[in-house]
Amino acid sequence: MTTSDKAANLPILCVAQIVYELSESSRDLYSCLFVNRIWCRCAIVYLWKTPFYWSGSKSKRMLGKFLALLPKKTLDELTGSLGVDIPPQNMHPFFDYLSFVRTMKMQYCLTAVVRYLGKTELEECGHLLLLRLCREIVKHCPSLSEIDMTQLDYDEEYDEASDTTYDISYSLHEWPHEIWNIFTTERTNFNQLRRFEFGQMFRPDILNSAAEKLKKLDFFKIDGSDCTTLADANRWCDAISKLICQQEKLEAVSLSLDFQSHGISSKPVWQALYAQKNYLKKVKITCLSSFDILALLGHFTNLCYIKLKCCSLYPPYPLQLPSNAFSHLHTLKLCDVKINRYGFNAILGNLKESLTTLSIRQVCDMDQKYYAETWKACAMNTPKLVSLEVDVYLQNSITFMQTVLPLWRHLKDLSVFICKIHSSHQDDEIPVRILLALGINLPLSVKCLKVGINYQLSLEILTTFLSNYTENLEFFTLSINLYDNTYIDSLLEYTKIDLRDISFNDKLSFFIEIKNCFQDLKIS
Repeated sequence: MTTSDKAANLPILCVAQIVYELSESSRDLYSCLFVNRIWCRCAIVYLWKTPFYWSGSKSKRMLGKFLALLPKKTLDELTGSLGVDIPPQNMHPFFDYLSFVRTMKMQYCLTAVVRYLGKTELEECGHLLLLRLCREIVKHCPSLSEIDMTQLDYDEEYDEASDTTYDISYSLHEWPHEIWNIFTTERTNFNQLRRFEFGQMFRPDILNSAAEKLKKLDFFKIDGSDCTTLADANRWCDAISKLICQQEKLEAVSLSLDFQSHGISSKPVWQALYAQKNYLKKVKITCLSSFDILALLGHFTNLCYIKLKCCSLYPPYPLQLPSNAFSHLHTLKLCDVKINRYGFNAILGNLKESLTTLSIRQVCDMDQKYYAETWKACAMNTPKLVSLEVDVYLQNSITFMQTVLPLWRHLKDLSVFICKIHSSHQDDEIPVRILLALGINLPLSVKCLKVGINYQLSLEILTTFLSNYTENLEFFTLSINLYDNTYIDSLLEYTKIDLRDISFNDKLSFFIEIKNCFQDLKIS
């Protein structure tokens, strides 16, 4: 039996898994179409899941096939004004292709229309075709469950193959209203929609309209960071709160809302989120601060993912969270967060053994007196950590080396460790001591280590670390500041490493791969 015969006779579950693994490559999926009908059907599911996702001329070809599947009368009236030939209707398609569509991303639709018309910018004819295309997707794709309206302020796209820049900008004032109006047809089944993503150009009145129609969302995303006036900020806050409250069982939210810079309280939004506390599993918050964020999150019984960015966590007093707070949490990410001792203790001190991923980046304003105690509680409560990412600053470097690092030494499941060391030229010894302490306390289970230091290490320190503390690693990345071109040549001569590839750029970064030592070593 030949290889092709074996592939053709695999069980359908095996075929489905293989095709899934290939689903990010349109070329591989296209090859799967010609094995047999089972392979073809499995591949079609991914090729048509998100129309026009594929880059370059592929989106143009797919749009032609897509238009041929739509009822003829929907495009007849546009044929003259478009100035292009609309393909004849495909009366007998091999599959019900429209039933495979799950996601409509507006940016992909917009780009495909521009390419299909052979233009480099969205003219009036393209505007009309895009609106009609989106309306027909909503009307004729029965399995459509996700609509992504983000990134509609994207101005242009460069196609490397044709060396062409496409202008896909639009009218900032009328466009969002026109796009939203395509969903107000009688045939729109809002009950089937589970994910909806709004861009920052969609004004509060559109969100209020959406709140009246969207009731069964599992996921809701909004980028409202461009609220330019105080009045808009108030209206955004009310509209978003209403939209969140209207959902029956909201499981995930991603909110980017800078109300604080306008002096607007985000409390209504947090109260709306609290109303969904029994259902929310994933929360991503940017610039949405409130002194009681942690107190509220502690009552979200099913949370498994939290990401807070550019928020202020300043509880005025110690927080007593429920005993089951964060009991299902497996991922916690804090980035560019200002936090005091009460906030730091409330979130790290209440973590449970379910946590597998922890990222604490650019977190400052922590009281050093409680820094070690909180990390100790965190380490004791999270023995199953798989991935850990931390930033180390001068003010807590000694505590980090002497107390915090040894806490992680006995973690048996930790496989990814990422550490960025912030220093200054006046404290040359600190980054060296931290790096060596990291090597001494590095758990044996770690296979991937990434270290960043804004300081140029001596060759002796660097090679000492490489030779003594990296024996079990498969992947190692070290990012350091380079102040001298000769450092690169000296490093290569000093280490006597067998090199396979070296490439340089104007930022003095270079890439080194070591044979028989790491699968991958990167020093930049």
